[in-house]
Amino acid sequence: MKKNITNLLQKGNLTPKERYLLCVHNEVIKHKTGKAPLTEADEKALESWHAKTNDEAREWNKYNNAWKLSGRAELEAHLVYEFTRTEHFRENLFNMELNFYPFYREAKQHINQLEKMKRVDINGALEIAKKQREQKLKDGKDFEGAVYSLAFEKLSGSDKQKFIKLYPDIEFDTQWLDDEEIITGLFKGKDKLTDQETKEAKEKLAELVAGQAYNKFSKEYQLSHYFACIPILEVAGRWAKAKGIKPTKKYTELEEKAIKGVAKEDKISEDEAKEKLFLENELNEILKNYARDNQTTIEAILKETCLKWLDEENGKDLIEQYTPLFFSKTGLPLLELWIKTKAQARAALQGHIEKGELKTDQDGKIITGESLYNFKHDYKFVKEFKEYADRYDPNLGIVKDPEHEGEFLDRDLVITHTGGIGAFDFKIRGLKGIIEYTHFIKETKKDGEIVIEFTDDKFKNSYREIRDTLTANYASLLAYKEIQEKVSKVFDIDLAEDIKSFLEKVGSFIDQHNEALNMARTGGIYKDGEGYTERGEAGEAFIKRGITLKIDEDLFINKDKIQTDIDTLERWNKQFYEVLGEEYKF
Repeated sequence: MKKNITNLLQKGNLTPKERYLLCVHNEVIKHKTGKAPLTEADEKALESWHAKTNDEAREWNKYNNAWKLSGRAELEAHLVYEFTRTEHFRENLFNMELNFYPFYREAKQHINQLEKMKRVDINGALEIAKKQREQKLKDGKDFEGAVYSLAFEKLSGSDKQKFIKLYPDIEFDTQWLDDEEIITGLFKGKDKLTDQETKEAKEKLAELVAGQAYNKFSKEYQLSHYFACIPILEVAGRWAKAKGIKPTKKYTELEEKAIKGVAKEDKISEDEAKEKLFLENELNEILKNYARDNQTTIEAILKETCLKWLDEENGKDLIEQYTPLFFSKTGLPLLELWIKTKAQARAALQGHIEKGELKTDQDGKIITGESLYNFKHDYKFVKEFKEYADRYDPNLGIVKDPEHEGEFLDRDLVITHTGGIGAFDFKIRGLKGIIEYTHFIKETKKDGEIVIEFTDDKFKNSYREIRDTLTANYASLLAYKEIQEKVSKVFDIDLAEDIKSFLEKVGSFIDQHNEALNMARTGGIYKDGEGYTERGEAGEAFIKRGITLKIDEDLFINKDKIQTDIDTLERWNKQFYEVLGEEYKF
């Protein structure tokens, strides 16, 4: 092919095969690039050539017939692809239903909750609101919480903004500053973590960091917590690194896209993104298993790891990365201001208590609601408590049903007419009807598990037909690809490129088929405009509730296990062998 084509044509010393291959290469390259490699003169010379002998004519016709046969095979593959694409468009209705099913399911759950709401008349509602107010006044307000609120209120506007810049939720979340105060008390004026002077303080700090990982409400360890500014996840990560534990999970194509999205958003490498996902999603379980197998606790592991970190170069690495306010030149003055202001707030409240303006319970830990409500000073937290006491709160708690046995949540009531179907009930029925009659997926319970099924055999059969078509046509395209790759060797140029493209597109149809099924059963993932993938709110709801939904496994398509269609392969192999003979290798 590197010869001077024009000279060869002028000499007339090309074989019929060489001439025909030149024509094929010219057509294929022009199709791919839009520009023919041969000149118009070369093309005319090739087209005007006539065989001089029967052997030359037979050789030319042999490759001409093979080329035409290859074109028919590609045309047939194209038709298979177009038919598959049509079926894929037909499946979009099913995929849309499956993709949105988690949200439909949540809507149905909400409607079911609305149906269970307690109907009360205006007098019943007022009675419940009255009981709520009585309960709020009885509960009062935590004394330490009141100290914190008053201290923040006493700060100047500019100082408040400085604290908010350090921690946006600081006005309402007391944990961070409380932890920072503890660190200050531990190190008592020492600005270095020397082993001799601060050994006990470091041990206590490591113990507090490890203890913060345990959630006493869920009774589980949560590595996403912090103690002051020290992230527990980083402590756990150091343990994993020391043990040589690395991510081993094999990611799906969709998860790989999610990783690229995380890397892009956080401006880190993909390996760093995988490490981040490993820490967030896998390490908790690894720690739990390690603690069980080695007869220890997660808390003990975290404490030991944190203490080692604090001991390394006298805690230099930890302090530089996650500097507590006490060790910060800019943070220390703010911390000192906070401690001073908090002491003033405590003294002020204690003074009101001593004067009898405020009252506490016997332990002095709770300021009574009645005294707060009648308190005359215009403190912000007192004003907010009064508003809270007078406000109906639908999420306050459980109320006894005076008419029937049992209980219901405050949020599970609605004021309605007495007797008859009111507007509320009518609208609930309408919403329920829309949900039930516009969707064709249902849930049934089998062997203690929730199974997703189609509501009608008509839908089920249509979906299985589409699944079978995707599978069969993918197998057929594998056969066409193999055939064209064999023909490519005869013509010394890639003739399978278009079929590879068809195969890739049908493969993506199969991926969408499987992703829709996974979305329905797990809450799945969704894609935003940047291609980043994350679990949707409905998916999170599935996880939080411990919901396990099952779908008939044979609805999925295992693309990697689809075998080449033998009938298609043998049919075309036979035709090409009849034209090309031994030159066409099976």
